[in-house]
Amino acid sequence: TLAGAALGLARPARTDDARLVHRAEAAGPPLVVVTGRVDVGVEGVDVTAQYHTEIGGGRLNVAFVGTQMLTKETLPVPSLPDTLVDCHGVKSSSCFTSPEWRHTATATYGMDDWSATMRWRYIGEVDYDGEVDTLVADGIDAQSYFDIVGQYYLGANTSFTLGINNFLDEEPPLMGASLVLSGNTEVGFYDTLGRMVFANVTLTY
Repeated sequence: TLAGAALGLARPARTDDARLVHRAEAAGPPLVVVTGRVDVGVEGVDVTAQYHTEIGGGRLNVAFVGTQMLTKETLPVPSLPDTLVDCHGVKSSSCFTSPEWRHTATATYGMDDWSATMRWRYIGEVDYDGEVDTLVADGIDAQSYFDIVGQYYLGANTSFTLGINNFLDEEPPLMGASLVLSGNTEVGFYDTLGRMVFANVTLTY
């Protein structure tokens, strides 16, 4: 109670107009307006290549997928166009990690009932734009992850797979809490699990 009057906690129904404006029930005024980070534009060039050949009694398949980022601009405050930030090749409090170049290269060699695959995941270096951060320093070095997968067919309908992701057990780059909201690195972008061994059996029918 306050001054003899009972107080209560009201929880009005909400409708999410455009997913960013939460309104009170009926014709009430806006309750919350979410103005999060907005990517204004990204331009780049994607490169893909494949090569197949017979060698040593087996078949070699090589595939390559790469992306060269040319421009990326982010608007931290949508209502203020003057806050436009150039995020090309940069990591900052306003920019998600945006390397100019990244690629995945895969080589698979198969013979009879087995095959082996090596995959190289590469994330280019980025500059750090902001005040001095003892973890990030002047930027983040390029990161490479290597995965190995072997597969053996036990019959027409059964296969066994054994693999290792991040075979060299590379650790993700550390970042300060002011740069990321998910701990101390860019989760979902860099490999955070370290070396991971997996196996499975697949049955088809």
